[in-house]
Amino acid sequence: MTFPIFEDFINEYKKYQKFLDSDSAKEVYDFLRKENNVFRLINSNTNGKNALFGVLPDLESDFQNRSDFDFNEGFVKQCVGSMVKFILGQFGYHTTVQRDMPKGTFIYFTSSMRYEYREGTENFKLVQKFEIVPIDNSVHHKGEL
Repeated sequence: MTFPIFEDFINEYKKYQKFLDSDSAKEVYDFLRKENNVFRLINSNTNGKNALFGVLPDLESDFQNRSDFDFNEGFVKQCVGSMVKFILGQFGYHTTVQRDMPKGTFIYFTSSMRYEYREGTENFKLVQKFEIVPIDNSVHHKGEL
């Protein structure tokens, strides 16, 4: 089983059909489904914040001013929220309540959903991998000269 692609999202949420040919909408979906961003969505939610809070600074800065997927439009913001819902649903997370974002924190998004994990409803799990990398010792020894 492969992770659902943008077209799978559109098939599930037919009301967003008009974005099927939008390169920007597809890019936003692909951004949200990246492993590190799924981690950020889940981690933010687990830490008592709205899930979208974890990726919103990058989402807003990387995808603003797109004529084919404009964050100033409420329908586009709803679509982004539905993308998050669709993606997190693959990992067993289900919406609970919509909450406001902290005032003045973000440009376009003022609220988003919180989620709860329901065991046995997931299709995928996120596996975190660690890597050991050397530290440049010249940074640690600068004051010793």
